[in-house]
Amino acid sequence: MLQRHPIASSEGDQLQKSNAAACIVILAKTILGAGMAALPRAYALLGLGLATVFILVVAYLTYFSIQGMVRASLKTGKRTYPDVVRALLGRPGGIMLEISIVLRCFGLLLVYEIVTGDILAGGGKGYLGLLCDALGADGGWCANRPLILGIMTLAVFAPLVSLRNLTSTAWSSYLGLAAVVIWAGVTLALVGAAAAHGALRPMGWAPDWALFGSSALEYAAQVFAVVPILATAYTCQMTVMFVAADLTPFSEERMALVNLWAVVLCTVLFLTVAIGSYALFGDDVQADVLVNLTLGHVRALVGSGAGVVLYAAVRVSFLLSIISIFPMQMWPLRQALCKLLFGRELHGWGFYAITYGTLAGVYAAALLARSVWGPLQLIGATAGALIAFIFPALLILRAERLPQAPHADMEALMHEQAHPKAWLHTLRELGAWVLIALGLLQFVAGTAVTFLPSAA
Repeated sequence: MLQRHPIASSEGDQLQKSNAAACIVILAKTILGAGMAALPRAYALLGLGLATVFILVVAYLTYFSIQGMVRASLKTGKRTYPDVVRALLGRPGGIMLEISIVLRCFGLLLVYEIVTGDILAGGGKGYLGLLCDALGADGGWCANRPLILGIMTLAVFAPLVSLRNLTSTAWSSYLGLAAVVIWAGVTLALVGAAAAHGALRPMGWAPDWALFGSSALEYAAQVFAVVPILATAYTCQMTVMFVAADLTPFSEERMALVNLWAVVLCTVLFLTVAIGSYALFGDDVQADVLVNLTLGHVRALVGSGAGVVLYAAVRVSFLLSIISIFPMQMWPLRQALCKLLFGRELHGWGFYAITYGTLAGVYAAALLARSVWGPLQLIGATAGALIAFIFPALLILRAERLPQAPHADMEALMHEQAHPKAWLHTLRELGAWVLIALGLLQFVAGTAVTFLPSAA
């Protein structure tokens, strides 16, 4: 039975609702961010077996947490993630979530800036960027990261984050998804070429323990400190309520299918890029695999003409993906920051002051943090653990004890009352405790590893 989702707007001038396919694309693109550039390095550290198990576990828990959040939204009738948290966990929970949103979004904007620098200016140590390759230069201004990032920040990112409203994200989601599909296709083509030339690198099935320290405690901490990288790649919980509102006609079953297809699509693309890149570069894979994907390396595998096309296709398409998604992270960051500092959203000069001040902070941090691994690990272990695992788990535990919402499907309610499924409630609560355990584990390991030798 189809029903109206409580977060759907009832305004007469509401934009046309997205169909299920568009909702799948929007949710998938929220997951497919720049964090996937670090997944090949995670494979190099954990090995094929353990990394794949971790990815599949995180993928399922992401699906489970999203469905739990949708159910909590239906039962409370609240429209946004923070509102649901406040309704079920109180004002302190809402404040903690807003702090987590600020930290996570700032961290992701930082990652986007770093990856933009890697694409255009190169990653140093002989890894040239797209600009130098296009100009045939070995260095100079085209490899000057502060200059290139400064131009991109002022000329591209600043105008995008100045938008006062986001009327649609579907176009950027399709663009971003196409970019990742192109990336995965190029990776497969390069793997095939490398296999034909006998140039595939050896891959391990288990972690290389020599990289993780000398004690059992260091082994455990370093292995589980990689989990935040995988978890950050799947984090999309802030967008779930908006996707559910765009799904028309809405039902829990249809939202479950949207959720399932988005997670499966992203998992297939993650595995393709991660395993393929690991096969291409082996243990030499960098924290941002795009740094490894140089023009010289691609040409050596597929020839000069095809090499230029494939090299440019990956870098240009992924750069466009970053540009399109950049304002989508500034939007929730700005809203949460304004509520934390001022208790309301700002307008006029205050809007621009907090927007440009935040953007300047992201630019400055990007010049200091030259690798995506540290920011992804930190935000995944802290804010990411709260947003993706702990808060959804607490919502599930609270929502399972609430009566059915008055706006829910009455036929489904009567069926549930006639055929109670106590085992289903128990299973949901058990899954919630697993989410909490994994969130706490990645928090402890991700923060503790700061004081141990880095595996990255």
